[in-house]
Amino acid sequence: MVAAGPQSPVVLLSEDGLQFLCQHSLADLGKLKLAELGLESRGPAAALSLAKGRPASWTPIANAAAGPLRFLFLGFTSGVPAVVQLRLRDKEAPSCSLLRLVMEDRPRPPIAHVAAFEDPSSETPCGFVAFDAGSAAFRLRLRFAGGPLEAPCVDVDRCTSEALPMAANSSWSFGDFLPPSGGVTGPSCAALVQLGAKWTVDLWDY
Repeated sequence: MVAAGPQSPVVLLSEDGLQFLCQHSLADLGKLKLAELGLESRGPAAALSLAKGRPASWTPIANAAAGPLRFLFLGFTSGVPAVVQLRLRDKEAPSCSLLRLVMEDRPRPPIAHVAAFEDPSSETPCGFVAFDAGSAAFRLRLRFAGGPLEAPCVDVDRCTSEALPMAANSSWSFGDFLPPSGGVTGPSCAALVQLGAKWTVDLWDY
């Protein structure tokens, strides 16, 4: 399982941790065991996604203070998901720290699918949409209330839409849609599920 993004390392998922590669040369930048983050009790990782973002209101000084940031979603087979903040370093593996999740509702493991979403015009500029074992969709939105020198927290809430049917032969597609120019709503996500000849389409505001 692999996650990558512009100007980000390639992240490979192994049985007990993460491996980081240079995106351009694929040189090995180092590894991180899940036990180093206290995540070894949640079972093998089953879903992986990478996002980037910072609040639109941050000044150039605040952006410089924060440095290059990436956020990694990890879904597990037998525990709650995790979001890890990656601080990028030149020619080295990023430093990693576990972010606090503020959960109104708890996804049921394992996480089946996840997609990253970014909105640079927003104060909640990035996050993830994940589908759990019950086919319910959850939003995980990063909140930067403490400014550039403090780690953000992650607000987790269940989408109000009813759960989507999921089966082994389902075909999934994710997309994010930015609002039209001058719009006041943020990006949305769509999930398309094919069961036989029937298509189910669902859409949520992000």
